[in-house]
Amino acid sequence: GICDFIVNLHHLPDQIEAYLTATYGASCSFTISREEEILGTGGGIRRVRHLLEMEPVFFVANADTVQWPPVGEAVHALDTQRAIASLVLRHPPQGDRYTAVYAAAGRVSGIGSGAGEALMFSGAHAISSRIFNHLPDRDFSGITEDVYIPLLRNGREPIAAVVHDGLWFDIGTPARFVEASHVVRRAILDGSVSLPGGSRIEASPALIVGDGAVVSDGTHESVVGGSSQIAPDAEVDRSILFDRATVGARCRVRDSIVANDVDLPPGTTVEGMLVSRRLGD
Repeated sequence: GICDFIVNLHHLPDQIEAYLTATYGASCSFTISREEEILGTGGGIRRVRHLLEMEPVFFVANADTVQWPPVGEAVHALDTQRAIASLVLRHPPQGDRYTAVYAAAGRVSGIGSGAGEALMFSGAHAISSRIFNHLPDRDFSGITEDVYIPLLRNGREPIAAVVHDGLWFDIGTPARFVEASHVVRRAILDGSVSLPGGSRIEASPALIVGDGAVVSDGTHESVVGGSSQIAPDAEVDRSILFDRATVGARCRVRDSIVANDVDLPPGTTVEGMLVSRRLGD
């Protein structure tokens, strides 16, 4: 039910804005906040204060994650506890490094140290417009270090905690992106995540295939973007092809990402790689 978005952009802003508008513009409204200099998680919110301060609550999510946050539950916790914010927390992946957020009785007790269970912040939070009373009056700030931690120390405003262990991925590196894609692909195949529009399922080789794409018999456990072409004798395994990629004859692609409009010449072998093209080529 959310259809109004503010998007902070820095890297490749023109391309991202064009994609969002072309893909979702018919159903959603986008306001773009371009940051020539990175402003931080607090400064980015402060920059669009004029758009947010009249709303009682707004929702923030990190853009380098894939997740299905419980927005309604987070807003409800914010309201019932009269909290300044409601953080969506999760049990951390084994072996992952993170800053512990401690939660007890539905509230955050501390960040880095505290009472209760040590959890991980998912990067999604419902925030009261009262946050603008606490954000530093400067361009750059971090909402955790400059707002949440001081408020927890002085007890002036409670911070609610919502624990949610649904699908969640940090996609900040190519390897993490590939792994997230495989998990989501399997979730689509078993019906727990909806198939994106303009795609089809080919269950026996475990593929998600975009409209207009042509795959080979040697394509397995992969995602193939729209209008991509894989030669009949090419092999693609556990890989992600974006739109309009071409995999030539006798190519072997494994555990890799092949980006938009890339043309792999015949006989190319790609393993554990991100293959892209320069913008403008």
